[in-house]
Amino acid sequence: MTPLEGAAKGVTIHVLTGGPVTGTRLSDLPAPVRDALRKQVPTGEVVDIDKQNLDGQMIYKFSFAEPGRNPALCISEDGKIVQGLTNRQRLENGR
Repeated sequence: MTPLEGAAKGVTIHVLTGGPVTGTRLSDLPAPVRDALRKQVPTGEVVDIDKQNLDGQMIYKFSFAEPGRNPALCISEDGKIVQGLTNRQRLENGR
């Protein structure tokens, strides 16, 4: 992807939204997380990746373009599927 003309230097414009691409990208994920994601949701369009530290382990929460078809998915840094966080865990982690 190349920056659009007129964009600030170093800012890449996301074609679909027109906004800058920020946060965690699929290419930034550990290989076990990417592999588990592809296996679980091979055709899902990821719209958000949220990193959360839970008891010293990094958990990646994925939100999808069609949440009714592909509900949010949590994957640990070692590629294991994690059941949804409880409300208490969300509060403890500032979510």
